[in-house]
Amino acid sequence: MRLILAHDHDFDGWRRAARALALAGVPPEQTVWSVGAGAGDAPEPPAGASFTVPRRVMQLAETAIQATDPDRFALLYTLVWRVHGGERQLLDDAADPLMQRLQSMAELVRRDSPGGRLEALAQDASVCRRCPLWQPPTQTVFGEGPVDARLMLVGEQPGDMEDLAGRPFVGPAGQVLDRALAEAGIDRGSVYVTNAVKHFKFEPRGKRRIHATPDQSEIEVCRFWLDQERALIKPALTVLLGGSAARAVLGRAVTISRERGRPIPLAGGQAFVTVHPSYLLRLPDEAAKAREYAAFVSDLRAAKALSQPA
Repeated sequence: MRLILAHDHDFDGWRRAARALALAGVPPEQTVWSVGAGAGDAPEPPAGASFTVPRRVMQLAETAIQATDPDRFALLYTLVWRVHGGERQLLDDAADPLMQRLQSMAELVRRDSPGGRLEALAQDASVCRRCPLWQPPTQTVFGEGPVDARLMLVGEQPGDMEDLAGRPFVGPAGQVLDRALAEAGIDRGSVYVTNAVKHFKFEPRGKRRIHATPDQSEIEVCRFWLDQERALIKPALTVLLGGSAARAVLGRAVTISRERGRPIPLAGGQAFVTVHPSYLLRLPDEAAKAREYAAFVSDLRAAKALSQPA
C-alpha cells in the first residue's frame, strides 16, 4: 500500500494515514511511504472504530518526523502499529532497536533545532577558558529566554546573586528591570536576557564580593558568545543596557546620553541604547531616582514598539 505525504515534515498527513492504516489492520511491512503529489492508497478507517495511543507516541513522532532519515515514516508507523497492538511497554524499553533508532532521530532533531543549538552553546560556554575571569566566580551565567524572542536585553555582566544562581538579572538590578518591564507592558518571559560578559568580575572585600567593571579586552573576548547568541535568537531589537553592553554589540565606545532612545542599525535588526538598571540603584537622590526610573520605563516602551512586526 502506497502512502504519499505532502512534504518532508507532513506530520498531520502522516498521523491521518497511520490512524487509518492501524484501524484497517494494515501491517507496516505492507506500506510504502513517499513524499510528493497524489492521493496515495490510505484506506478509510472503519465506521465507529476507535484509535488511541499514548501521547508520548505522538510527541516522539512530532519530533522524529523532522529528521532526514528516509525510513522515518515507516518506522514511526511501526511504532504506532506495535503500541496500538498492545506493546505499550515498548515506550520504556531503551534496548528495543526501534526505540533506539527513533530516539536517536529525535535527539538529532532537537540538537539541530535553534533551541538545541542554544542549549549546546550554553554548555560550551560553561567550560569557557578564553579569559581569566572564569577562575574566581562560581559559574558561567549564560542568557535565558525564548529562542524566537523579538526583543533581546544585553547587560554588562552577572552580579553576586546571578553568579550564585546561575541566571541573569535575578539580583537587585534584576528586580528593578522586572518592575520596569512590567510597567512597560513587556512580559519578561517573552524576551531573551543575557550579558556582554558571562562571568562575575569582582574584588574580594572581607566576606563580600564587590563588582568590578570588565575591561575592554574581557568584553571583546566574551563577545564570541554574545555574537552566537544573537545569531541564534535573531532579535528584531537588541536593547543595550549600559556602556559595556553597547561596546560589546556596537564595537565602539558609546556615550549613553547621546545615543539613548533611538534605533541604531545592526545587521539583521536594530540596537537601542539605554541605562543599566543598576545605575538607578546608585542614584542617592530620591527625586532623581524617580525621574530616571520613569525615563527607563519610557525607553522600554519605545523598545517594545520598535520590536513589533511591521
